[in-house]
Amino acid sequence: MNLILLGAGLIVLLIPGLAGMAWLRPFDPAREPAEFLADAIALSISLTSLAGLLFNLLGIYPGAAGAAILYGLCLAGAVTGFLYRGSAPFPVRQKLPALFNGLAAGVCIAALLWFRLYQVRNLVLPNWVDSVHHTLIVRVILERGGLPGDLHPYLDAPFSYHYGFHLLAASFASWAQLSPDQAVLLLGQAINALIALSIYRLARGLEIPRSAAALAGLLTGFGFHMPAYYATWGRYTLSTGLVVLFPAMAAALEVRRHPGNRRAGLFFALLTAGVCLSQYLAIVFLVLFLFVLALPGLWQAIKRRSVHLAPLELAGWAWAGGILAFPWLFRALMDNLSQARVQGIRLAVRSSDWNYLISLLGPRSNHILLGFAALGLLLAGLSAPSSLRLFAAWSSLMLLFSQPFFLQLGPFRPDLYAIVLFAPAAILLVYLIDRACAALGRRTHPRLATGAMILVSSLLLLWGIRENRNIINPVTVLATRADLHALRWAQANLPSDARFFINATPWQGNIYRGTDGGYWLMPYAGFYTLVPPVPYMWLDSSSIEQINRLAHLAGQVKGCTPDFWEIVREARLTHVYIHEGKGSLQSAPLDFCPRLTLLYRQQGVSIYAIEQLP
Repeated sequence: MNLILLGAGLIVLLIPGLAGMAWLRPFDPAREPAEFLADAIALSISLTSLAGLLFNLLGIYPGAAGAAILYGLCLAGAVTGFLYRGSAPFPVRQKLPALFNGLAAGVCIAALLWFRLYQVRNLVLPNWVDSVHHTLIVRVILERGGLPGDLHPYLDAPFSYHYGFHLLAASFASWAQLSPDQAVLLLGQAINALIALSIYRLARGLEIPRSAAALAGLLTGFGFHMPAYYATWGRYTLSTGLVVLFPAMAAALEVRRHPGNRRAGLFFALLTAGVCLSQYLAIVFLVLFLFVLALPGLWQAIKRRSVHLAPLELAGWAWAGGILAFPWLFRALMDNLSQARVQGIRLAVRSSDWNYLISLLGPRSNHILLGFAALGLLLAGLSAPSSLRLFAAWSSLMLLFSQPFFLQLGPFRPDLYAIVLFAPAAILLVYLIDRACAALGRRTHPRLATGAMILVSSLLLLWGIRENRNIINPVTVLATRADLHALRWAQANLPSDARFFINATPWQGNIYRGTDGGYWLMPYAGFYTLVPPVPYMWLDSSSIEQINRLAHLAGQVKGCTPDFWEIVREARLTHVYIHEGKGSLQSAPLDFCPRLTLLYRQQGVSIYAIEQLP
């Protein structure tokens, strides 16, 4: 089974990208296998997302058979491209280092993947609130056979969410014969592990030495609290966006260094489109980076009073990528126009905002790493090569946007920037370590510098593994093994039109969520629940108001009260799902309710049938 999962993952994450790389960027021994692999994975995500959009615009749902044909064509295109457009043969002395580097990259990726799976070893379903609607979207894609325009039949809501991860997860589920929830969990962790590879790609694009770039990737995977902690929130779309973003940033640097290279420009445009379709917040990160890259050229143009073509070329390719994704971006903008806003700089900030930011950047081990990374930021800003100075400027912007007093763009809160600070921190920290070890080597002996680098790297990685081995916050675990058993029983024994009362509680803003495994009834088994997954906020205003009002009542009922029966009548509920100790309504008062029949009770989970209304 593990080989099936591995094969399915390789098909989904590599084959489309290899086809594109074969024609756009044939393998060159001067480029490392790890860089090539990072680019291929990022391109796979981009091409898959663009193919999904194309079929959506054409009204075509290819399904599993159509997807198999498409992957077969990609495989044929990859083989053909590498045979006829690949680089010329190179000597054995160049093959051996490339082979060694490729094996080393494979070992590191395997270790990172194992660690990510180990960190979620106790989860039976993907964690927290986001995972519920991610799984629902994957379920809809699988049932439709392609990218949908709405979430019917589960929610009569339009669909304009960033979908790159969901298409990949649906394809992975189809190839591996997994349920949507398990595909989300396993592929989500694999993609999270691949962020480290993308960080390595960006570090090399910034011309950081190979050993330091490798340490940046390993610290991302083992040392920093983020992005590993994304698993506790189910932030799989952000993980996917970052896997594409960092190679896109490296590609932007290449376009800037080699103006007129059309292949490099087209590759950057495709990755830009992938960023746009994988995570809307990542678009902001990329735009900020392009803004920083354009500043030196704009400054020269102002000084010389002439047009500087380098920033225009980079902007042109970025614009081309945006055009490729524009049909979906326009739909998303129209559906979320009410959330578009710019909030200015605030002089008065609550202490709770600062406390939340500090806790978010924790624990203490992470604070220490970020503190040293801040020294690396100062060093890079003062004395680094030009590309790294520009990266330091981008890092400073990311840091500013993470502050509660700074500008806020659209719906993107400061904390969303803060949880991505690990990326600049990893690169700036290893730059500091590399410079310090180099200085030590110049004053003593070069071998001592190498030894110091190995020692520091080993200590940091071992410390990080120890601190991050148990990453899941138990407060965010909605579904336990008892819930999973109950969900399976309900799926096997209840009619498909069952409608469930579940306990509810406020979540963010005016959104409500479930408190236990009952919240998973819709994405796991297709049942209606009193509080649907978060995309219910895409319904019309009257439907949202009704759900919120009933959810508010549900958060207060204690038994078979008039409020309980009002909820049952208005929502036309047929069943009740209770997990002992979670939510306001518990099983003890329901056991004595004459209109309820106990159908299932195991390990604290109870399911009742509503026989008749009062």
